[in-house]
Amino acid sequence: MLDMIGAIAGTAVYAVIVGVLIGWSTARRPTKLRLFTAAGWWAALIVTLGAVGAFEPGAIGPIPAPVFAFVGLLGLLAAAWARWPEFRRALLGVPLPALLALNVARLGGIAFILLTASGRLSEPFGPVAGVGDMAALSTSWSPSRSACCRRRARRSRSSPTARAAWP
Repeated sequence: MLDMIGAIAGTAVYAVIVGVLIGWSTARRPTKLRLFTAAGWWAALIVTLGAVGAFEPGAIGPIPAPVFAFVGLLGLLAAAWARWPEFRRALLGVPLPALLALNVARLGGIAFILLTASGRLSEPFGPVAGVGDMAALSTSWSPSRSACCRRRARRSRSSPTARAAWP
């Protein structure tokens, strides 16, 4: 049951993150469509590799196979950042409140703790990853929220009504 919940939640988190980052970006529509297509193909590739057993423990030796998928994704994103100025501008244009909202997915860290409690995840990794995710969530709210509030306060002070009321 925990596997089914994790698969559904993981898929939903991936869809939301891709949707927010690409949807809120300042990229032109054709670029957004290309990025959505690329994200869909990446998800299909990962699901296919998982279905054929490429992510099973020991499938490629002592290093867990998902590490290669993660490093590959980071490598593709870093290359796009370095070589594609429109990609860089689009990601930098995503508003801070949207990025802040994406941190809610870190609540999924409870799954690491539940998997450790059921004996399906190693002891040092599970609790540390779960608590670390939730700690990152709690620490990301305060600075980001205060930055959003400062920006909102500056905007309100610049309005004629606020200037009349503000010393």
